Amino acid sequence: TKDIVGYGNDNGGYYLIASPVGTVNPENVGNMTANAFDLYRFNQSADLEWENWKDQDDGGYDLVSGKGYLYANSDDVTLTFTGTPVEGDTYEVTLTRDDNAEFAGWNLVGNPFTKTAYIQGNQSFYTMNADGSNLVASTSTSIEAMEGVFVIANTDGETLTFTTNAPNQGKKQIVLNVTQGRGNVIDRAIVRFGQSDLLPKFMLNPNDSKVYIPMDGNNFAVMCSSNSSRLPVCFEPSEDGTYFINVDIENVAVRYLHLIDHEMGMDIDLLREPSYKFDAKAEGKPERFELVVKTNFKQYKEAFSRGGDSDNFAFISNGEILIDGEGTLQVIDATGRVIHSGDAINHVSTS
Repeated sequence: TKDIVGYGNDNGGYYLIASPVGTVNPENVGNMTANAFDLYRFNQSADLEWENWKDQDDGGYDLVSGKGYLYANSDDVTLTFTGTPVEGDTYEVTLTRDDNAEFAGWNLVGNPFTKTAYIQGNQSFYTMNADGSNLVASTSTSIEAMEGVFVIANTDGETLTFTTNAPNQGKKQIVLNVTQGRGNVIDRAIVRFGQSDLLPKFMLNPNDSKVYIPMDGNNFAVMCSSNSSRLPVCFEPSEDGTYFINVDIENVAVRYLHLIDHEMGMDIDLLREPSYKFDAKAEGKPERFELVVKTNFKQYKEAFSRGGDSDNFAFISNGEILIDGEGTLQVIDATGRVIHSGDAINHVSTS
């Protein structure tokens, strides 16, 4: 079952959903077609990419295993799926890419299992934000049961593999969340380290507020970076108002992280103040911000690792123990006594 909160008279309330029981007709999913509801599939090659289930001449379409769908209901309902769950630990989905389409390569796929799944190879993806109003780049590697996500195919016919086996570690990333009003994330941009992971910008509604990193003529929601970088960050609000940029640092030790607001002449130390409040106008220039990042792990690893091959590395700098990698950290004094032992995953620990 999947609980759906009704949209009532509010905007949003959309869910990206998927069938956990293989192919099933929506009329056979308990409560799916009850009340006023929306049910769409995404077809990048169609004149109108969102195809409404209620507008199909053949009476609709089935929900297919491994595919995702956009759904909303006017009332609170619990969707009940009945059928045989997918067996095994992996499931392959064939992706399409129509280079003549406006949204070439974008595919709405879905977790085919009855449990949490992951995309093999840690491919980045889009998910729905908390209030169901817009798509945002996911900060997680996991996809919950009955959840759909957006991915992009580089070639027509390439395969994507869902797996129930969790990756060894989370992503090393800095996340810039843009919030407004009650604190809901309206969009985000992500900088990742140690992997060549790019995700182009994609919006459910192109007129909504958006934040992105421009590079070589393209706009990205997820950008791969080196240990030290200066990255332009563009913001386009849908309306005049007050906004916040909040930063989350995950699985990477950052020595320096500043946000430059060129419009206001501000230099914000995000390590000291992880939230920046600012006013923005809809007709303003998007090229407003710059993110300056320094991690320094590479130079310290080269200086202190003595040519070792281990991906795990720790060193002491300015009274702090810095860890790049994951494992168990033990601190032993001169007598051989273990004075600290615990899990260490890419963090800074004051000694």
